[in-house]
Amino acid sequence: MKEEIKNKFLDESGQSVFEFVIFIPFILYIVAVMMNAGNAINASINQQKATRGYAFRLLSGNSNVPTVADLDIANGAGLVKTSTYIIGWGASKEGDVYHGACYKFPSMPGDGLSDSEDCKNPIPGQTKTAYVRAYTFFGICGESYVKEGAYYRRDYIGRARDICTYK
Repeated sequence: MKEEIKNKFLDESGQSVFEFVIFIPFILYIVAVMMNAGNAINASINQQKATRGYAFRLLSGNSNVPTVADLDIANGAGLVKTSTYIIGWGASKEGDVYHGACYKFPSMPGDGLSDSEDCKNPIPGQTKTAYVRAYTFFGICGESYVKEGAYYRRDYIGRARDICTYK
């Protein structure tokens, strides 16, 4: 009798099925996270390509960037020196708020993430989120301008070296 009980505990038939059932949810979770991370990285790379191409297309043949409209914005922001032209990419805009492309990562039960959160409306005060937001900005260092009175003039002497770094 004692020998039969000992043999039952040492019998390993069905152990692989048991391990499969226990570990398959974790493996599927890891695969889902890897796929979402890959999608977010791919979207960020594609956004950067599109933003860079759009910036160069807008500025083709124009060596006097930033433009007059950009200088007006700089004036409103109180900048004294400027020479950078920046373009950003966003998935959508509501008022003055831009939203980047959103990717939701699968969450495990009990991880403290709320199911009521969505990409555009994060829960205030929540320090954890299941979303990755991809934003893209691209800048070009162009002609240097210095503010004199109410207007900007080209900076031929100083070239505003403290604004853009040339490498």
